[in-house]
Amino acid sequence: MGSTLEALQTKGATKPIPGFRPDIEGFRAICVLAVVLYHAFATLVPGGFIGVDIFFVISGYLITQLLLNEYDRTGRIDLKHFVARRIRRILPVATLVLITTSALILLAPTLDPRELSRHVIAAALFYHNIHQAQVAVDYLASNHSENPLLHYWSLSVEEQFYLVWPLLLFCILAGLRRVDTIKHRRSLVLIIGGLWIASFAYSVHLTSTHRAWAYFDPLSRSFQLLSGSFIAAAGSRHFRCCATAVGIISLATILACFLLISPRHSYPGLLAAIPTLAATLLIHAGALQPTIAGGLLSTPLLRYTGRISFS
Repeated sequence: MGSTLEALQTKGATKPIPGFRPDIEGFRAICVLAVVLYHAFATLVPGGFIGVDIFFVISGYLITQLLLNEYDRTGRIDLKHFVARRIRRILPVATLVLITTSALILLAPTLDPRELSRHVIAAALFYHNIHQAQVAVDYLASNHSENPLLHYWSLSVEEQFYLVWPLLLFCILAGLRRVDTIKHRRSLVLIIGGLWIASFAYSVHLTSTHRAWAYFDPLSRSFQLLSGSFIAAAGSRHFRCCATAVGIISLATILACFLLISPRHSYPGLLAAIPTLAATLLIHAGALQPTIAGGLLSTPLLRYTGRISFS
């Protein structure tokens, strides 16, 4: 599962801080529970794998908001600090899992140590998604009992995105520096929207021609991360009058997707737009004002589960 929450959100577990979103913490719990249930009881929650898609949206929103806040305060984005923060956030737990899994290989004689070592290397270097696509793995159709590191693919997608996005965002902002503040932010939103359309079109095309690549390709998945980036850049000025309704409908849509979408469908493709947009609107509604959906997601048990979801 991807590491979608920065220290900003994690610290909120102990005391409130400006910008902390308890509803997002609870939203993460819904996502991780859906994924776990999908792998444990696939017939019960056939679309639980969509939880990963929603993690991408959350991650794109939080990271872009963090970067934009830094730029607004300082006029720059400290890429070195950003990378260091990601390393501290990700490597300890990710490395522990890799070491533990490698050690447990000795207790599982049915697993091929050579093949598993390839997975370990790919996961450690954050290109596990590319490795999976190269061996033509179909995440939604095959039995992956011999690959206990399969879930590192989503972490790899996020880290590949974050190798590019902070620098690209800084270049865009630097290019727009001469534009006044209002037009500056509108231009940024339009540029992110253009990138979203390009990534989504690529995802739809690739799903119809090479489903394995479409599932794992970071360019095919970028539109989901960019969905979160879009609302982070757009701010919280729109649809305030109907935020409560938008939140309820969005949450209901996501829960319906967990139950109605299944591996039989062509995914991601066009179908991925439904949970992606629902997650985007749910996050946006919660940024506008307290909502019923946000209250449901902010319950203590969900927040605790969301807090430990990466581990």
